[in-house]
Amino acid sequence: MRIVLATDGSKDARAATVFLKELALPPSTTVRIVAVVTVPDIALDVSPAREFTRAVRDEAQAFVETARATLAPQGVTLESEVAVGDPRQQMKTRFGPSASCSHSACRARPRSPAQRGGAFALSDHDTRDAGGQLLKMLKELEAERRAELEKVLERAATHLDRITLVTKTTPTGNPADEILATAGAFDADLIVVGARGMGGMARLLLGSVSERVLRHARCPVLIVKEHSKA
Repeated sequence: MRIVLATDGSKDARAATVFLKELALPPSTTVRIVAVVTVPDIALDVSPAREFTRAVRDEAQAFVETARATLAPQGVTLESEVAVGDPRQQMKTRFGPSASCSHSACRARPRSPAQRGGAFALSDHDTRDAGGQLLKMLKELEAERRAELEKVLERAATHLDRITLVTKTTPTGNPADEILATAGAFDADLIVVGARGMGGMARLLLGSVSERVLRHARCPVLIVKEHSKA
């Protein structure tokens, strides 16, 4: 028997782990413990970004190790991994497109106030501290990234000296969606974007900001490609 156990460290995930521990599993069983984390797609390689990614992975690895410790007395084979990406897509890949195998969903049982207090002291408090550290690092990352973008905007504005009015903004979100939203709010007559020139495979897997803007924009779009240097 092969079993996939998904965990995110929550009380429901812990309940699922305990549920699995109490099952009478045959010795030949293999349990694969999976924690999926979503890391922001950050192009700028800066220290806060690396620290944030490492902290998220480390926290997920801790969830996996806790589950391993809980299931160790079962005497079954334990495998584990920390995957990066969209949790639904990652789990769909592991369960298959139609989840044709047997599956069970477990929720934590209601507990008395005393039990809830004990659980907070043992686990939720630590999780809250870790979450606070991650939030702090994410804010530092956003501030550093925004500072870099402000410099880029200032340099771009110097080339628009013949333009009567230039405004600058650094919204947070999906690049293509934010460009389209800004163009709509500004009632733009033209959108000008650059093309990164990704290869065929990268474009297939990640898509292209310029292509998405071109498909969904309500006004003309000018896509400028950098000339290759001989």
